[in-house]
Amino acid sequence: MITCLEQRFCNAGSVADRKRSGRPSIVNTKVVDVETTLQKSSMEKSRKFAVQLGISPSLSAWRTARKLNFRQFKMHTVHEMKPPDFEKRLNFCKWFRLFLDTNGIRKLDNVFFPFSFFTDEA
Repeated sequence: MITCLEQRFCNAGSVADRKRSGRPSIVNTKVVDVETTLQKSSMEKSRKFAVQLGISPSLSAWRTARKLNFRQFKMHTVHEMKPPDFEKRLNFCKWFRLFLDTNGIRKLDNVFFPFSFFTDEA
């Protein structure tokens, strides 16, 4: 690593990276098109978006959008935990413990688990 830096300094007079060669990552003429389309409707799927603008899906308009500080998102419904929910959860836990004490753990597979789903999210 140090040898590479020393060699770079001797050759270029600086240790800064050289200018990248090759094709640019984004076609600048499309940046304006992407920006105006995103401002009209940012809910489009990225493939649809790319086809609409005539950009290849691999280049993807979203890569350009990221440069414009747009971010992809997906709407999610979030349920808020409210004070009455605590009591319901506590009652369920008490019932569940009673169920286990009465029926044992083997009964869970047939009776309980087919009708329940747990998550740690609110």
